Amino acid sequence: MNSKQISQFFGNSVLRRNIGYFLIYITVLWEWYIRSCLLKAVSNKSVKSFLDVGCGMGQHAFAVAQKYPHIQSVGLEVDAEQVADCNTYARKRGLTNITFIVQDLETFIAERKYDVILCSHILEHIHNDLKVISAMYSSLNDKGILIIYVPTSEERVLPWLGRSIHQMVKASGDKYPHQHVRYYTLGELVGKLKRNHFMIKYSKITYGHYGRLAYDIVTSVQYSPFFKLVFPFYLIMIHPIVLVLMWADFKGNNKDGNGLLVVAQKNSYCSESAA
Repeated sequence: MNSKQISQFFGNSVLRRNIGYFLIYITVLWEWYIRSCLLKAVSNKSVKSFLDVGCGMGQHAFAVAQKYPHIQSVGLEVDAEQVADCNTYARKRGLTNITFIVQDLETFIAERKYDVILCSHILEHIHNDLKVISAMYSSLNDKGILIIYVPTSEERVLPWLGRSIHQMVKASGDKYPHQHVRYYTLGELVGKLKRNHFMIKYSKITYGHYGRLAYDIVTSVQYSPFFKLVFPFYLIMIHPIVLVLMWADFKGNNKDGNGLLVVAQKNSYCSESAA
């Protein structure tokens, strides 16, 4: 299920939507990495504005807006239905410090500057990723923080799941799963960020062996034709084990993995020097 399908499944009921966000957080490992890094970045008292580029369901923008009422949060998303859905939910929650805007990220030009920008699971879908990285640099205040999360591979621990995904990709005619146009290495992403005058503050490889196994188990349930019937039993009987695997990955030091988290800072001095 993609973010739009999940939104439609839970609807705009505040209670059901909150349950949906909670289930996403406890079942998706990359949410742990992103949420931890994001809340640390926006906890700085000087942060007054936050931009979520390609916000999907808006869970990160909502987390910031709820925890830090003084921060103005903005979510950008190309899907107009998802934008309308998020704005409706924001009104129901009574959040006045958050808004969602329809924006094609291939032509992204921000009308204002932000202190923190999140770009999660976006660059791997965009052919001209350098253009988007440059646009995000221009959209940050001096010393602003950019948090990027990208996939680095699609390695599987469960062989049958890898074969199943390979068959689906082959049938679709795409080169990679999930409509990706590329995967990143740490060196490649860091190189592109430095080329755009960013300073690298932190990086971590995610979804090592334990994370991959946790992801494979969750994905197996998601792909089941009986997902709605199986999922409650899965949460009670199997997911506690998956949580241990996720925790081991989150706390560990992965040498290789399927994901990559990078935190970079705008260095306007380098930009001015290069000009």
